[in-house]
Amino acid sequence: MFKIIGFLFLWRLLGNPFLALIVLLVILYALDRRFVGIFPSFVKPLKRRGAIRRLRQ
Repeated sequence: MFKIIGFLFLWRLLGNPFLALIVLLVILYALDRRFVGIFPSFVKPLKRRGAIRRLRQ
């Protein structure tokens, strides 16, 4: 229910339903990565690549 109310609020605030949906998905992703961790991390491969580069040196 909160997601629907949040979407409607963002829609009214931003004036664009697609932008409101993107903002809502970004907020949900950030909350999931912070507290639950179900969604994959986009930063982890970059950190792994940096660690491999440092180990090769």
